[in-house]
Amino acid sequence: MKRRQFLQAGLSVAGSFTLGQDFWKRAYAAPAQPGPSPYGELVGPDENGLYLPPGFTSRKIAEAYSPVQLANGGESTYIWHRAPDGGAVIPQDDGGWVYVSNSEIPIIADECFDDPNSPMCGEQGGVGAVRFDADGQVIDAYPVLQGTNNNCAGGLTPWGTWLSCEENFFGFVYECDPTGLNAPIRLPGLGQFAHEAAAVDPVGKAIYLTEDQGDGAFYRFRPAIWPDDGRPDLTLGVLEVAVVGDNPPLRVPYGEELRDAFAQAGVDFDDFDPTGVLGEVTETEPGSVTWVPILNPLGLPIECRYQVPTAAIFDGGEGCWYDSGLVYFTCKGSNRVWYYDTAAERMEILYDANEIGDDAPLRGVDNMVVHAQSHDLYVAEDGGNMELVVITDDRTVAPFMRYPVPHSEIAGPGFDASGTRLYFASQAKRHRVDEATGEEVRGEIFEITGPFRNTVLDVPDTPEEPTDPPEEPDEPTPDEPVGDTPPPITIQRSQGGSLGMAALGALGAAALLSKLSEGAEADETPAAEDDAPDA
Repeated sequence: MKRRQFLQAGLSVAGSFTLGQDFWKRAYAAPAQPGPSPYGELVGPDENGLYLPPGFTSRKIAEAYSPVQLANGGESTYIWHRAPDGGAVIPQDDGGWVYVSNSEIPIIADECFDDPNSPMCGEQGGVGAVRFDADGQVIDAYPVLQGTNNNCAGGLTPWGTWLSCEENFFGFVYECDPTGLNAPIRLPGLGQFAHEAAAVDPVGKAIYLTEDQGDGAFYRFRPAIWPDDGRPDLTLGVLEVAVVGDNPPLRVPYGEELRDAFAQAGVDFDDFDPTGVLGEVTETEPGSVTWVPILNPLGLPIECRYQVPTAAIFDGGEGCWYDSGLVYFTCKGSNRVWYYDTAAERMEILYDANEIGDDAPLRGVDNMVVHAQSHDLYVAEDGGNMELVVITDDRTVAPFMRYPVPHSEIAGPGFDASGTRLYFASQAKRHRVDEATGEEVRGEIFEITGPFRNTVLDVPDTPEEPTDPPEEPDEPTPDEPVGDTPPPITIQRSQGGSLGMAALGALGAAALLSKLSEGAEADETPAAEDDAPDA
């Protein structure tokens, strides 16, 4: 595919990113709550084992370790990859489309240490693709990225490419041509960390990134070159991290990482923290957002999320999707669906399973997709009863699909351009056996077709809006610390090694001691555990 054709193909994708109805009223609405699905109760299972609403049907597209069956009666030379994870649908010039699918395989799986002959060994991650013609028939399957590690989720671009994200501490983002004709491009500027997903905001000209860590951060990459009517250069730009609120808490490594940092700094952690609260993770709460540059996107010697001590904490960042001025993302540790309002520069909670309680219809939040016509949000579950759950435009939460296979997770939801076909994966990452059938559980790709809604619901009445909008902060620079952020410390690469975490531990210890001493002057008694914010 020539460059001109490559860019033209991307224009058909851009429709799914255009501004829809006015989302301002929804920005201050109450969090989403359980309610009846616009599609009715699930029925089934069907012939593929799926539970679907009336009027919807399913088709199996691919299965791990097997070639993909083609419409002409043949089969692909590409053997479909194991552990299919994040995915998306990308339109093509001929009216057909490509479903791209990550492979969440680590270079060295845990099982390899116990059994070098394990089938988990000798494989790597990457991205596979299924090509459909204009009638929806499968005509080919092939790889578009190979030799990478633990490719988890990613993001669809308006210009028709796929951003595949590696989930490990040395992970990168790769831009992939869905046709497989152009070589993938590694994008170090988007950061080296445990990437999960990416979402492109073509209006604000930024890419948003989630981090799959218990104390993960939320990032924004701003390309240096982004023509108003063209494709940006993703090899150059600024990586930033979100700071939420006027007086954000100090971020330090947690758990064993925190103990190791203090040990390297020569500080006895138990003496420093007798109450045992500093190693716990408390997720950020809603508030105004300021963006602070990451000085070293490669995370050396200090990992990206620790370079700004006041960076907001998100407990296990997962799926991410941009729609009409809002950037949605999920956090598996807190079972929340968040959204960032790019115009108001505020972080808000759309859904909180823990606030709903035992009746919460959505848990194990993971990958997501927004239906371009209805603006409904579909969130995949990792665990539980393995459902794809819809959050409608009026903030009603209900199951849309269930595929209750054991030892798996739902992943990679994506709609075709017409909004009538939904693709998703059942991952089955590990080699496991279904105890009920005795058969091995394998990763699969399915297509669901049916009467998806193509209009938005009425926006509900909303609470009174804030009288005074938050002040717009000046654009931060490396010389202007935000909140309690200390001035940036530049550490040369030659100073790396053991100095990295020790310096970080000393920095965190000093700042924490300062905060604790201020609190002690106000109240010499230790804070009660009930007074601590919920994790």
